[in-house]
Amino acid sequence: MKIAIVGIGGVGGYLGGKLCSLIGTQKKKYEIVFIARGAHAQMLKEKGLRIIEDEGEFTATPSAVCRAEEAEGLFDLILVCVKSDAMSEVLLSLKKNTHADTVFMLFGDKDKHVPATMAQTKIIHAHIEGSSHIQALGVIRKFGSDFTAVFGDPLFIGESLFIDYMFKDAAIQTRLNEEIF
Repeated sequence: MKIAIVGIGGVGGYLGGKLCSLIGTQKKKYEIVFIARGAHAQMLKEKGLRIIEDEGEFTATPSAVCRAEEAEGLFDLILVCVKSDAMSEVLLSLKKNTHADTVFMLFGDKDKHVPATMAQTKIIHAHIEGSSHIQALGVIRKFGSDFTAVFGDPLFIGESLFIDYMFKDAAIQTRLNEEIF
């Protein structure tokens, strides 16, 4: 399964860092690609992503780090963790890296703008309960034990359940949106 995490800030960085724990440890092959820019991206390429939690810390090494326009191949899942004003641009820039079953998880405001050209795309809206932020280049700080990904869509129950299973396997707390049942 090839997964892109777009926006390696507090949310995307923490989720991506935890998902990196699946690389090489599962029967299913996982490839985790961080989509980032600038000095933060360069630091991720050189040293990986350091995650600091109250309980300890670890360094995550993704399969690749690149800008959206440099992404290669097709993604099965794309976690979009960017500000609302960048949403449209990001979605359009990764359209070339999708196939008919690619799932987009959009973190943040449910009203984020999705381009009309992506109307047939599988989109699952999500949000985070908890707190994390970029502490320094290549470093994400997560506070407390209540960091939970809340998501799910009644049109994509199977996909939502698979992502829930995968997140839990990577030690990410989840809660499925009650609308999917």
